[in-house]
Amino acid sequence: MAQCELCDGMMALWPFGVAIALAMAAAALWVRFWRQRLTSPVRYDAHHRLETADGCVCALDRLRPTADAPGSADLPPVLIIHGLAINQRNCDAFEECSLARDLRAAGRDVWLLTLRSGLHDLSLRQRGRVTFAAMAEHDVPLAVAQVRARTGAAQVDLIGFSMGGMLLYASLARGVDVAQVRRVVIYGSPGMVRIPLWPFSKLRLPTIFSWLAPLMPYRVLGGLLAPLVEHIVTPLHRIPYNPANVAAGCVGAVLVDAIEDVPWALHRDFARWALSDGEIRVGAARALDGLAALTTPVRFFAGAADGLAPPPSVARAYEAWGMSAGATAALDKAMHVFGRGTGCAHDYGHGDLMFGCRARMEVFPLAIAFLQEPGG
Repeated sequence: MAQCELCDGMMALWPFGVAIALAMAAAALWVRFWRQRLTSPVRYDAHHRLETADGCVCALDRLRPTADAPGSADLPPVLIIHGLAINQRNCDAFEECSLARDLRAAGRDVWLLTLRSGLHDLSLRQRGRVTFAAMAEHDVPLAVAQVRARTGAAQVDLIGFSMGGMLLYASLARGVDVAQVRRVVIYGSPGMVRIPLWPFSKLRLPTIFSWLAPLMPYRVLGGLLAPLVEHIVTPLHRIPYNPANVAAGCVGAVLVDAIEDVPWALHRDFARWALSDGEIRVGAARALDGLAALTTPVRFFAGAADGLAPPPSVARAYEAWGMSAGATAALDKAMHVFGRGTGCAHDYGHGDLMFGCRARMEVFPLAIAFLQEPGG
């Protein structure tokens, strides 16, 4: 009798199983269709997959100077580092709106680092090694060393976007020899981490709660939402970018080309910081403490309406940079906030610092002019 009841129960549930399977198949077809339709392919002159000392991998893509570019032979190569939940396409979204390609057109040898967090083909064992500390200790120093070795350059110029800049906070003067770095540009990289939603931003919990931080399938969600995201705009859109400051079709392409899942170990790093005091740490060390002695020329860029890296948060890193060296050296550092108050057409959010509709006219020129200056 009990066995018959079990069979009856299973028979009653099979329609739900079929419905779930059909829904998953439909979602997979939807994502595949829109990925093919919305993707904006780009080409690189070289691709290198690198093995790190701790058994993981990262990658470098190269853009050599164009044949008609002005001469910049006396300037070092440029290494660009992307942010969280994205890959290198975050900094090279489109041919017509790419800081990397504008730098190449200016005569620079440009390299884009894809951190281990930006690769979706890692093994389970490798995904367990995707932590902030591991990328600061291995990925960034390895990329700097590889760019120098492959170009013969003594120094590099560095650009870090969002988490990429945070990794520079952690690795400069630690894993990366500052003598090998000529200039640095920081794009929307917070000096402290908070949950970007009120009232959750006010939460202060023991770090044990970071183990409960929910994971999100960002890559799948990006594919599902790509064709809809520009037609159904909500207040949540303003956290990752300003919808008024992007061209039609831009965000959908970014969602299918650039979005990556965040491995649990890295997700927990950010959750731990956000739920405690907000300080970015490598082990027990505060990342910003390592900036105090730096004298490397630097520019900090922030969006006036950035929900992930508000200007006051970026300013914490700006103020820490060279703090102990300021009395003995004339620091070449500056911070720019992009918004209506500084003459821009719109207040910039987070992602639109890289792919905003006027970023090529309003944001990129300041970075390029700074990096094109001779000397250290």
